[in-house]
Amino acid sequence: MIHHPALAQQLATARQRELLDHARRHELRRAARFSRPAPSARSVPAAWARPRFLRRLRAVLSTSH
Repeated sequence: MIHHPALAQQLATARQRELLDHARRHELRRAARFSRPAPSARSVPAAWARPRFLRRLRAVLSTSH
């Protein structure tokens, strides 16, 4: 299969644009996640219901010291 240089350049440019768009969307999602306000004192107990916290709590309670 013969590749035309202009076509290869267009494909490379399109691929680079896709990668940049993907990186930009990823960065926007990341910035939005880290720019959220800190949880208030009332919402902290709701955070305790997260599975990771429950696993840690169960591990601490199940260990015998």
